Amino acid sequence: MTNPVIDVDGDTATGQWHVLVTGTLPDREAVWILGVYKDEYRRTAEGWKFKTLRFVAAANAPYGSGWGKQQFMPAPGGSSPTGRYEDILNR
Repeated sequence: MTNPVIDVDGDTATGQWHVLVTGTLPDREAVWILGVYKDEYRRTAEGWKFKTLRFVAAANAPYGSGWGKQQFMPAPGGSSPTGRYEDILNR
């Protein structure tokens, strides 16, 4: 996780973290996963806790070809999501 942006407002806060992950699918295919965690936090008597933890995918691509050639791998059923990275950050 990189580039944290955390905004605190009293006993609540929001956070945004960029993520670049290598992974392996069940069929053993290696993949890149890029995205943003968009979180909400709340302060309790025990300290800060997650209220929501949400991941928004920006790209998922085969490791071998990288995200430059194929930003999104086809989803089951053959559909591929599209969108600019700026739009993904605002979801």
